[in-house]
Amino acid sequence: MIKRILLLAATLSTFSVLAEEVKIGKCDTSQCKEYFNDYKRYAKSHIDAAAMLGDMYLNGYGTEIDEEEALDAYMKAARWGSVLGRYKAGLLMLTSDDEDDREKGLTYLSDAAKRGHPNAIYFMGEVLSNDRYGFKNLEIADEWIAASIKSQNRNVIYVLSRLNEEGALNATQMPLTVAAVERAPDSLFPGNESKELSAMRLPPEDSRFEVIEVNGPNLREILDHGLALFKALPRDIHKKSTGTRIRGRDCDDVFSCSSVPAENWQRYVAYSVRTPFEAALWAARG
Repeated sequence: MIKRILLLAATLSTFSVLAEEVKIGKCDTSQCKEYFNDYKRYAKSHIDAAAMLGDMYLNGYGTEIDEEEALDAYMKAARWGSVLGRYKAGLLMLTSDDEDDREKGLTYLSDAAKRGHPNAIYFMGEVLSNDRYGFKNLEIADEWIAASIKSQNRNVIYVLSRLNEEGALNATQMPLTVAAVERAPDSLFPGNESKELSAMRLPPEDSRFEVIEVNGPNLREILDHGLALFKALPRDIHKKSTGTRIRGRDCDDVFSCSSVPAENWQRYVAYSVRTPFEAALWAARG
């Protein structure tokens, strides 16, 4: 295990991955405003529209930046059963200056993690193993980090590297994590895998880093397909939507195909649409 972690620490400095990522940022064009108005209308009756509306408010896409409205949209989606809404509401509240809000954020994030959102699982391990957020609890963090390793979430290598540097990555303090590292496939660790990668990380601006790009739909295609789904489907505010049930990548995931099932679209939005706010959190991890 020690050899694996040493290899991990060495390769992290020369390796980076850019997954199928679509950025959503500030936009005040007439088209962006039209998308915003459409999603705001559908957010009254569709779970996924509410979650996307939160992204739009958070980043000023077709509207003014408004974190309160963004949080309200995420929480509305969460109340209707959206795991993605819980995840994003949790992340947003964890950055608050108010301690009560941060505690609520941890509850939302924990709920999303318990419902299977892999990035929520990762962040539970990150938040609870880090002094930065004020909730450090290595015993509980150990469970979440081990779960991230078991699900082969490549982001976990960053928290493992930090814990190793802090001297906390040992069988006494992190028994479940150490055992999970022992059982993990070599492909989880940089330098051992093929070029088919799926971690979600922005590439650093440094020529020393290797960047692997995978092309996918652009934001306009994603938004258009979402609107088509909302128009075709009845209100779904009582449906338990996860946005996490479809894994892998096939023709249904590429929007140039003839049709895309709703669950595949939800999965793509859940893991591929990245706001600058989320990007900053990922950049600060570990």
